Amino acid sequence: APMTLPTFADACPRTGGPTLATPGPTVNAGSDRLAIAGTLVTLTATANDPLGVALTNFQWTQIAGPTVALTTGGTPSAPSAQFIAPQGPVLLTFEVSVTNANGLSGTGQVSVSISPDIVQIVNATYDNRRNRGVLKVIATSSLPAKTKGLQLSIQATNPMRPRGAPS
Repeated sequence: APMTLPTFADACPRTGGPTLATPGPTVNAGSDRLAIAGTLVTLTATANDPLGVALTNFQWTQIAGPTVALTTGGTPSAPSAQFIAPQGPVLLTFEVSVTNANGLSGTGQVSVSISPDIVQIVNATYDNRRNRGVLKVIATSSLPAKTKGLQLSIQATNPMRPRGAPS
């Protein structure tokens, strides 16, 4: 009798064979950062799919810290969120999840350390030459020099008006 050689299809298992995992989106939620209590914080992530599958949806979730009101925007490849930093010191952590057209998801996390700004008045002088009051204040802050969003409000009152000054 003639000999029959097995075909490639006969040699491969029909069921129960190995399954290869399909990768989902890669998500980078950005670098951890420092923010000042009371300032607007913007989180910006980036996402892509290693196989080029279209990104279709994203969602930001706060996973640690006192709850803040998140406003989200952007696109699935560049999701963003904003919130007003609460009183500190406190650490907030957020997670962004991005889903592709095949229903696979990837996530990324970012933490924001909220610091109260401690301002110390170093020196304050008032110069009233020519009835033009000039208040000069030198202050230091507990925050790093590169911190954005710093504002210093000073209210000066002088109960003694110079003679002849309008009331």
